[in-house]
Amino acid sequence: MKRSIVLYVILIGFFAAMVLGVVYLNNPAFFTPSKPNDDNSGVNIELVKYSVSSGQIVHSYMVDGQVISQRPEVYIDRVTVENITDDNFEMLRSKGEILEPGESLYVYKGVNRSLEFNAQVIGIGYCVEESKRIAAIDLLNYDKLFIVAEISAEQLSSISYDTIVDVKIGSETYSSSIIEIGYEIVDGQTGVCVKLPTTALPGTVVKLQFILDVVDKGLYVPAEAVYQDGDLYYANVFVDGIVQQRQLMVGQFFSVVEEGIQREYVEILSGAKENDVLVVEQVSISGDRIKELIEDD
Repeated sequence: MKRSIVLYVILIGFFAAMVLGVVYLNNPAFFTPSKPNDDNSGVNIELVKYSVSSGQIVHSYMVDGQVISQRPEVYIDRVTVENITDDNFEMLRSKGEILEPGESLYVYKGVNRSLEFNAQVIGIGYCVEESKRIAAIDLLNYDKLFIVAEISAEQLSSISYDTIVDVKIGSETYSSSIIEIGYEIVDGQTGVCVKLPTTALPGTVVKLQFILDVVDKGLYVPAEAVYQDGDLYYANVFVDGIVQQRQLMVGQFFSVVEEGIQREYVEILSGAKENDVLVVEQVSISGDRIKELIEDD
């Protein structure tokens, strides 16, 4: 009886050894002691510091605008010259040419005729009426063009006819002024018309920046030093070696081009003072750690 039990035990041990051997050959890592799981291995965390600065801050309001279009009766002028002949009339400009005030458009009976406004020749036609030959010259009058936009009704208390407006057309920015503010509010918006400070075709899209006021000694910090949670803004302030979370009241967000790079800033109204140091955790991963993460995937 004892021999049978011993035999069974030997057989069970033999088969168990075979099974474990097969498992080992297929999954050797299963028998390798695992290393402590250190998720931060190869991961460096450092504090990036931003100092609260003081300087001039421009409070502004920006919207998209467009040069008035689809109203040719406003900005298209027609000049007609009657009783012309091949000897007494000569066009000095071709279709598509742009003229400044004082530049000659045509010659009639030996006299050069010029314009008093900035214009582009958009059409030249001839016709005969009652045996009289007539030249009809259509001109795009740039001086009659203006910019139209819509502003929030909430800004009406801050924007007036004295408000300076910066107009960005392409890569250029021009200073301009308001010529009309609407008196009706529709869906929380009202119309505004701004003087066109340079020549631009009807339908040209522009950016309008209304200069509301200028703060000479405002506080500001790079925008990445501040974070938002819902409607509230916070920052981590470094005080005596300790990081403290503070709620901030922020004002104008603005950008400044420094050494060819556009940097974003935010105005601090309360919650921090000049020279306070705000910190942000910056995580960097070493090359070995990146390789390890890729291999794990």
